[in-house]
Amino acid sequence: MRLLLLAGLAVSMSAIQVSAQTPPPVPSAFQDLYTQLSGHIATFNTTINSGWNGSKYPVLNSAQLRSAASAAGPALLGSQYYTGVLNELQSLQTLGVTAVTVHIDFPLLDPAYSTSYQNYLNFYLQLASDIRARGLKLLVEDQIVFSAGGSGINCSAFYNSLSWSQYEAGRAQQAALIAQQIKPDYLSVITEPDTEATYSLKSEPGTASGSLDMLNQILAAIQATGVQGVRVGAGVGTWLNSFQTFIQNYASTAVQYIDMHVYQLNGTALQNALTIATMAHAAGKQVSMSENWMYKMRDSEQGLYTSDQIHARDPFSFWAPLDASFLQMIANFANYQQLAFVAPYNTTYFHAYLDYNTYANYSTYQILSAANAQSSAAINTGMFTSTALAYENMFLSLPDKIPPSVPTGLSFVATPSQINLAWAASSDNVGVGGYRVYRNGILLGTTCSLYYNDLGLPSGYSALYTVLAYDVAGNASPLSAALTAKTVDNIPPSTPGTPSLTPGVPGQIKLSWTPSTDNVAVIGYKVYRGTSPTALSQISTAATNSYTDSKCVPGTTYSYALVAYDAGGNVSPQSQVASAKAPSDTTPPSVPTGLAGTSVSSTTIALTWLASSDDVAVAGYSLYRGSTASSLSQIGFVKTLLFTDATVTTQRTYYYSVAAADTAGNSSAKSPTISVPDALTPIKSESVAAVPLLARFDAR
Repeated sequence: MRLLLLAGLAVSMSAIQVSAQTPPPVPSAFQDLYTQLSGHIATFNTTINSGWNGSKYPVLNSAQLRSAASAAGPALLGSQYYTGVLNELQSLQTLGVTAVTVHIDFPLLDPAYSTSYQNYLNFYLQLASDIRARGLKLLVEDQIVFSAGGSGINCSAFYNSLSWSQYEAGRAQQAALIAQQIKPDYLSVITEPDTEATYSLKSEPGTASGSLDMLNQILAAIQATGVQGVRVGAGVGTWLNSFQTFIQNYASTAVQYIDMHVYQLNGTALQNALTIATMAHAAGKQVSMSENWMYKMRDSEQGLYTSDQIHARDPFSFWAPLDASFLQMIANFANYQQLAFVAPYNTTYFHAYLDYNTYANYSTYQILSAANAQSSAAINTGMFTSTALAYENMFLSLPDKIPPSVPTGLSFVATPSQINLAWAASSDNVGVGGYRVYRNGILLGTTCSLYYNDLGLPSGYSALYTVLAYDVAGNASPLSAALTAKTVDNIPPSTPGTPSLTPGVPGQIKLSWTPSTDNVAVIGYKVYRGTSPTALSQISTAATNSYTDSKCVPGTTYSYALVAYDAGGNVSPQSQVASAKAPSDTTPPSVPTGLAGTSVSSTTIALTWLASSDDVAVAGYSLYRGSTASSLSQIGFVKTLLFTDATVTTQRTYYYSVAAADTAGNSSAKSPTISVPDALTPIKSESVAAVPLLARFDAR
């Protein structure tokens, strides 16, 4: 009776339509069915309430972990474990469940069926460890794979190859392996004997005697392992006409509990659930319900449609209030009859429903596939329906009003086109449902994971990110501390324009060019120069689109090119090369002034003067001396403003002048001539054209 796990269709995040919290009106085509099912629920609740005082019983509120069901086959061994199975497991824990139910059906772990059986076993061993690490109980259904609908594997040929005794032995061996290796808290080994007979292609499982014989073999195989602490149970679907005989047989064995599946509300199916519980209690057995969901079938439709056709009615969002009413009825029944556990099967609809107007005319397969795909997407984005919230509240003593803690440790890793965010998990009194991610204060998306990848961003893009945590009840934490993140800039600036060269003063060339553009910002330019257009090297950088090269040799031709760069270290292509000659220097320095001389000894005269100026640079000074003012000759060249003449003789007066020279060889005119007597020459009354007082030395 259960809906088989369908392979999820690829659905883009932008196409997800999570069912609204306020469901749409019931379509006229289903109004009579909706009313009929509501009546069945109300009638059964009346029956429950007539004998139940409203007290709570510590029922394990479980739920089916559908992505881990063995019907998926090889898909279980793919990479979807961390992106699918664990995300669904987290979503169930978010609802406050205390246990998780997993289908590990025959023959997945049978070596005769698959050489990958050890890989499948390893998968379930890892899953069991992850479930227990979360503090949850593990409930396992060891039925058979129903090779129909959307099952990932078809075992019909394998079933058909087995004799009845081989089939029984195989079922017993797998159950013993599960008990010994996986050690679930509860292990339901027979649950729908009639359905098993249909899909196993064998009549024996569907008979009371054949089913009992197989159960005894299973129990013996488990007992032979010596495993302790695994409760084993068997049961039927409440629709089975001869359920009493099966239950009596099962209750006569060593099973610890009697299990049941509840799907139909038609006829006596609900009353049968009460009868099964009564029979189990009378036999001293616990009672459980390893599967339940509301079969949306009219009383008049029994036997007219396949289970998949009926299940294709489930996904529509207008059913949400009735699904919640059904689950509440099951919770009431579980408390009334003190069930060990209950486990809703179609947890697909804890996360997403479909819009009836959109999907009403789709095929059965398309509807079920779309429902599974949208549910998978909703799980990964931390989305829940009103049905999920209703199920959570059924087992809470008080409504959940406590928000999760604030997410911490927000960090990022960037590429040129995306920003990958990560943070530490929040905590919650029930369970964190997911996280909302905001970019620049606007909701970007939701996720059930501790990471979110912001995709399709431009290179060098910067944004402010925050995250908050929320639970299924809608409580939300405050926003996390903000984080500024930026994509890697891998786009270079545009090519600078060809430099325009303007000769300046001698030995100087001024450059200007059309600036580059960049997706973020141009930080500066690298200036290249050379005496050949094909041999350039970097000489400097410029912050703007102009540069003055003041280190040219006058009269030399130089070639220039430019490269723009940004903060990310990206550089543009090189600009076109331009060449120009540095102006020659034909202007001499100014004439030195302030020439003064001092006789510091009988053989030494010290000369000083004031610096000359030049359009490029003064290279030095030439000193001239003579015995008369008109007979001067060069006696030295210095780069300073001091010259010491140590070649004078006594009793003589010397005449001096100085001229400045630049690097181009241009020389200024000589300065005015001064006379300086040596240290022993008497001072004369006459003077030579404006000789400074310092130069007139009194020999006293």
